Amino acid sequence: FAEQLDVNELALFFTLLMKPLNIISEETMDLFWSSGKSFLDYFQKSNFLKYFDVDTISTLSREKKSGFLHVIQDILEVFDEFHVLPFLDFRMGCVVRLLVNYAPNIDEERNIDKETVSTNHNQASTYMKQFKELRSLCL
Repeated sequence: FAEQLDVNELALFFTLLMKPLNIISEETMDLFWSSGKSFLDYFQKSNFLKYFDVDTISTLSREKKSGFLHVIQDILEVFDEFHVLPFLDFRMGCVVRLLVNYAPNIDEERNIDKETVSTNHNQASTYMKQFKELRSLCL
């Protein structure tokens, strides 16, 4: 179904995928819907990536981040270059920012004293497993 969409229709599809991430203000979304331009033109000129910053990323749950990365992976597997290319900068920019957002957490995890790690071994182990899964998905 989705691979039969026109590139202009994909701009709408990708914008709807961003909505649950809360990276775009309601005002910006309203402008997107009411713009007389094609969805693709508006998407490319809007620079949505500027809204996907450290503060926004830190408010997202691990599940939302993981889900978003899985959708990006599926998009890259399903769509051909013609369909993906107009949105590739934005998608890869999001992936890189998610990956960078996780990088400082590794250093914090290493700095936890041994006593804390032993008491919270299961929690730390789960965290590291989740981190590695998301990092692998980003890569």
